[in-house]
Amino acid sequence: MADPAYVLELTDITKVHHVGEQEVPALRGVSLTVRQGELVAVTGASGSGKTTLLSVLGCLDRPTTGSYRLEGQEVAALPEAARARLRGRRIGVVFQAYNLLPQSTAFENVELPLVYAGTSARLRRPLVLEALAQVGLAARAGHRPAQLSGGEQQRVGIARALVVRPAVLLADEPTGNLDTRSAADVLDIIEQVHRGGATIVMITHSDEVAARAGRNVRMSDGHIISDTS
Repeated sequence: MADPAYVLELTDITKVHHVGEQEVPALRGVSLTVRQGELVAVTGASGSGKTTLLSVLGCLDRPTTGSYRLEGQEVAALPEAARARLRGRRIGVVFQAYNLLPQSTAFENVELPLVYAGTSARLRRPLVLEALAQVGLAARAGHRPAQLSGGEQQRVGIARALVVRPAVLLADEPTGNLDTRSAADVLDIIEQVHRGGATIVMITHSDEVAARAGRNVRMSDGHIISDTS
């Protein structure tokens, strides 16, 4: 039976990629639980499995075997349409490359998840402005990505992930493309969001970034090799 204290529960998850006729294991029996309000950093060398783990957690990819519960609901075997709905409503993802629409304003980029969720325009506006204010960009709502710095673009990405008030925020190398000062600003915002009660799993190659988390999970060759608070 699922423990209601856990937002994420992975049990013996495997993921095998098929490259031509070759099978390439990416996850080898990964088990992980994340409680409500935790900030977890996942580290490891390239090829360790951390990006595949994030894809499974984000319902972007289905595990080959194993159980994945999100807020107590088994999601590993859900059909694609059901996983997409769940992803849109309960999971926020922050990408290393920002993934903003270049011709859309910051407001419009943050608004997108609400549009997909079918939220009315009347309700969308205050939610978008609240999310932009949360990352300190309410005054830049009308700016397009090209008019924003890299750090500001990533903050728009964070606002877009937060606007649906997700159960979990997943961040994939959120400071990987940023200079030192912008990276520190983004990490400060992530910590602020965490202090507000958010559950966050952050993939990073940086030990300095990982040190800002309350819990560190290290991966190697598709396994979790350490899990420390």
